[in-house]
Amino acid sequence: MEEKPDAAARLQAGAVRNDTPDGGKDERCGAPEAALRAGADRNGTPDGGKDERCDAPEAALRAGDAAAPAGTGERWDVPGGPAAGGAGRRRTLAQLFFATLYISACTFGGGFVIVTFMKRRFVDRLHWIDEQEMLDLTALAQSSPGAIAVNAAILVGWRVAGFAGMLVATLGTILPPMLILSAVSLFYHAFAANRYVALALKGMQAGVAAVILDVVCNLGGPILRQRSPLSLAVMAAAFVASFFFNVNVVFIILAAALVGVGQALRRRRRGEAQP
Repeated sequence: MEEKPDAAARLQAGAVRNDTPDGGKDERCGAPEAALRAGADRNGTPDGGKDERCDAPEAALRAGDAAAPAGTGERWDVPGGPAAGGAGRRRTLAQLFFATLYISACTFGGGFVIVTFMKRRFVDRLHWIDEQEMLDLTALAQSSPGAIAVNAAILVGWRVAGFAGMLVATLGTILPPMLILSAVSLFYHAFAANRYVALALKGMQAGVAAVILDVVCNLGGPILRQRSPLSLAVMAAAFVASFFFNVNVVFIILAAALVGVGQALRRRRRGEAQP
């Protein structure tokens, strides 16, 4: 009678099949490490059935595609973003938080200045959004109630990483002014009467004017390059209404929005009329 090999010998020889009396399924779930490294991670079935990946190698699991949940609004194509898995998602959120924290802590002069730094960081350096998207987000932030800096952070965060990105970007934007103003409020009288503080603030005003001019050039340049007579007319009319007649900016934005809606409806009708 032939002697059966023991379990250790069978494992070394690679005989790891769960033999059944009728020659059943080869489950491979207990496959040795060498077999797993060689890619033997499938539950082979007689008819080429389902790949269960019981003990698939870690590298194979890391290489799997990450599916984007529907309706989250997240940019899965962001470099290093959620598509890279949990670690990539956390890295993106951390990068978003520290970017907005730095921008908010190191800018003076209002929301348009922060928008400029957001464009440089998220459009020019990180390439998370393009220039046209940034222009659209700026228009939405300006036309929405509330501070334009917080509105822009909410929109950029949502565009980059969904709801979590919105929370992270908002937190990074509001933390620096909240902490700084809390400290200033404790020593308000000393700051208000200090001559050097007043001189520093005057110097900042000149710098802020230059940065806002840079915003106008960066965001208005693409519109000028389009050479659209309607867009140029809207820009000129908005400037005249605000600078010479002191028209409330809310009415200017509403009028520009109505012009944009009318233009979009006109283009749609032209498209439907064409055969």
